[in-house]
Amino acid sequence: MPYFRDMVLDNYASDKSGVQAQYGTISSGDCNCDYGDYVAKSPEWSHVLIVVSLPDADADLKHDYNEIYVSAHTTNHNQYQLAMIYPSYTAVTLVRIVRYKTRTRARA
Repeated sequence: MPYFRDMVLDNYASDKSGVQAQYGTISSGDCNCDYGDYVAKSPEWSHVLIVVSLPDADADLKHDYNEIYVSAHTTNHNQYQLAMIYPSYTAVTLVRIVRYKTRTRARA
């Protein structure tokens, strides 16, 4: 069985039905992420966290690394600042959920 990451990346690359995703960029400054995207511990993908809040604390119209809040089932991380879990953005990989493509039905 493939990893969820591999499935959603392949769905996007091949325009298959289902959840489609692509790698995003994450840095100390502007992070290209949105609600529902997820970050994973790099490189082993052993811990996945869902982006749930993006307050613009410094009002610069960017999502800085320290402004990303996540939730995960491990140790009950609910609306937890990502930088408090992984102080360096180089420790994680961002996967952007692009869209959900519905399956088209063949006509009879």
